[in-house]
Amino acid sequence: MNNIVRTPNFIFYSILAIANIFAYSFIEPHFQLFDSALFKLQLIYPTQGWLPYKDFVFIYPFGPSLLSLFIDKLSFGAFNLITFVWPIHFLLQLVIVEQIRKIYSDQNIHTIVTILVIETLFIAKLGGEPFSVLLTFILCLEYFTTYQTKKITWKIFAYSILLCFVRWDRLVFCLGILFLYRAFCKIKGVDFEITHTAKLFLISLSAILLLISSFFIYGNENFYNVIQYVFFDPFIIAKFRSLPFKWDNNILSILNIYYFILLAYILVGCSLIKEKFNDRKVFFYFLGISLFIPTLSRSDVGHFLPFYISSLFLIYSLPSFFSRFYLKSKKLILSINGIFCFFIIFIFSFLITQSQVENTCNSFNDLKYGYKSIFVGNSQYDDFNINYLYLYLQNINLKPATKYISDEPGIQNNCDRAQEIIKDLDMAPKPSIFYLNKSILIDKNNVNQYNNCGLLEQYFSEKTKTIGHCEINQSQIEVRISYER
Repeated sequence: MNNIVRTPNFIFYSILAIANIFAYSFIEPHFQLFDSALFKLQLIYPTQGWLPYKDFVFIYPFGPSLLSLFIDKLSFGAFNLITFVWPIHFLLQLVIVEQIRKIYSDQNIHTIVTILVIETLFIAKLGGEPFSVLLTFILCLEYFTTYQTKKITWKIFAYSILLCFVRWDRLVFCLGILFLYRAFCKIKGVDFEITHTAKLFLISLSAILLLISSFFIYGNENFYNVIQYVFFDPFIIAKFRSLPFKWDNNILSILNIYYFILLAYILVGCSLIKEKFNDRKVFFYFLGISLFIPTLSRSDVGHFLPFYISSLFLIYSLPSFFSRFYLKSKKLILSINGIFCFFIIFIFSFLITQSQVENTCNSFNDLKYGYKSIFVGNSQYDDFNINYLYLYLQNINLKPATKYISDEPGIQNNCDRAQEIIKDLDMAPKPSIFYLNKSILIDKNNVNQYNNCGLLEQYFSEKTKTIGHCEINQSQIEVRISYER
């Protein structure tokens, strides 16, 4: 083993850097009409003084918004966080690499780099917020490091704060992983160290309490609204956006991979139960399911891919026979990982050739019309359709007419929320332009019935008038305008 020439670390870091540059320069987000657009709005709106918005509370906490605002002020308006998304993403990856090196004593760095290259390309194609997946891994790995060193450092609290202010729900998943890991250790007769575990729980929970407390200051909200946004709305949305699990007729479909991964978890889990206890294998097994819960609320590609990424850590939990063959055959693994990374990049080179978003609504963007605010929604709320947030991004100079940027099921068709939105629309600067999606999704994003209040439809009918129609992503958009104050 000592005669094997170690590949210099800078080569692996260079590979990661190239992957991030490739993702930034060439990959077009698949979900740019909604998720990717919402993330960019989260970073741009605060620099224009347009905050707070509800979507940046119960969907995306305002951590990135505050950082973007800080960068904007520091650079005198020259930059915002969008400029530094991929450099920050790269730095978070380097943190993970260093954590893995501590756990494996500088071994198997090629494996984690391969995982992170795949993560980079998948996240870039997915679009949306790119930090929380890596922060989830970082916090979970820090949990495990504290068990090895028997020391709890400031890093636990720092990573908990960062993750909480980016995606608080994933901090909850981390705590769930911590509990499952310690419970398995207890079942296998390993010292539970309840005091140590309790400290970790309390440190991470304090981050959630800090986030909730900050809503009172940053969001200027009362206690009832804070509890509503943080604890109730996400579950209401998940309920109405749930999709049935289906088997695709194409056995190699990216959706069907989900079932093969679950089968792999069952098989690897059985081997971990039978084998002699190995704390590293067990931990990485549970780390792999850290992003499993979101797949239960919506069975679509967008919610599956983060779980696919976390499942790559199963490579560290393989049964002894495979781990000896895979993790210790360095030359073979370097070859396999290199071929695999090349194959992934080769696939993505085809994906990036797709055309730009079809959008005929740009003709209404002319500044000569003097619009001062914008609303992007749906013409009716009996069913859940997508409101294309891309249109907000295309009209970034216009102030959003309501605090609710995205149309979420169970929210806009609620009478209280509809009245709140109507109040916002009345108070918005006039004239206001309305982009209302009239198309019904063939593959609906919910299987539940709505109790629509009908107030928004009534408002559109009585206080706006149609000025034209356009099309985006093959969806018919009705364009309306309101002059009334």
